[in-house]
Amino acid sequence: MTLKEQIKAYLAKKYSETRWPNVYLAEVAHEFGPETTNALNELCAEGIVSPSNGINGKLVIYTEDSEEIELNKKRFANRQL
Repeated sequence: MTLKEQIKAYLAKKYSETRWPNVYLAEVAHEFGPETTNALNELCAEGIVSPSNGINGKLVIYTEDSEEIELNKKRFANRQL
């Protein structure tokens, strides 16, 4: 299982337990180590997660909705231009 798949599974598990899509980036980085950034960038490109700013730090927002995934892909593509 790749790091990207592990992170996706971790976020999906957290979401199924809490029904809350926001997870602090620091929590994910602490759990998976320094290579987390590349894996999260790949998940952003796929629309599975999107970045945001929270009150206490940066957030990773997980989504399972196919329409939201397509919107996230478009937002990510627009940021790359």
